[in-house]
Amino acid sequence: ATVNQLTGSGVDPDVLKCIVRWAKTDLTTDLVGEFPTLQGIVGGLYARREGASEEISSAIYDQYRPQGLDDRTPASAAGIVLALTDRLDTVFGCFSAGLIPSGSEDPLGLRRDTQGIIKILLDHRLGFSFRATIEADGRMTGDVGDSLKAFYEDRMRHVLGRMGFAYDEINAVLKTDSDNPANVLDRVEALHAVRESPDFLVIAAAFKRIKNILKQSSDSGANAEPVDDTARMEPAESALAERIDAIEPQVKIWAQAGEYSQA
Repeated sequence: ATVNQLTGSGVDPDVLKCIVRWAKTDLTTDLVGEFPTLQGIVGGLYARREGASEEISSAIYDQYRPQGLDDRTPASAAGIVLALTDRLDTVFGCFSAGLIPSGSEDPLGLRRDTQGIIKILLDHRLGFSFRATIEADGRMTGDVGDSLKAFYEDRMRHVLGRMGFAYDEINAVLKTDSDNPANVLDRVEALHAVRESPDFLVIAAAFKRIKNILKQSSDSGANAEPVDDTARMEPAESALAERIDAIEPQVKIWAQAGEYSQA
């Protein structure tokens, strides 16, 4: 129900309960026992033969997709909710039990599952909040929650890198906020586009110089508090302050609306 709500998928709760109840029944069959790669596929076909609706059978059929970053994701809203819920339950359950991947060791495939979660959310540009999901689950607190957040961000960094974004673009965006993968993608795309503009390097160099000046000022104990009295400013400073006051409200409106390119 949490995943259904956070993604805005709008799947009927009764349909979702039926899907979850039937999702793993094919694991008890001899067919899947002999051919494990048919898990889910067989379940979807069996559900269809039992008279289940297309919504239910296709969700069960697609529940293990994507198998990797090059695989397709579930097409239906119900399939998306099931695939996300299944993976989140696995990742959260393992982390809460202390089964956290370290180094190259990942026997339970938690990296693959987390990348699958991210890919589904990015492919369908779905709203989501890992923070809200962790809070709703209630098991990931303290150091475990911090470990899960770092693990998720590492997988997000890997997925975005595979999509062709530069490491510094990815680091800059994840440093500000990584909670919503689709929102992260929107911001890294905007940053990637704007850095191609002629003004970008000039602005970046100026910003770096400003940052260094403020740090040196702070280290020396000087007062670097903002001055609100424009009468005490030089004409160029006053003009800059007025321009900032004029631009800032619109930039905030664009940013809050997710219009990052305009912002």
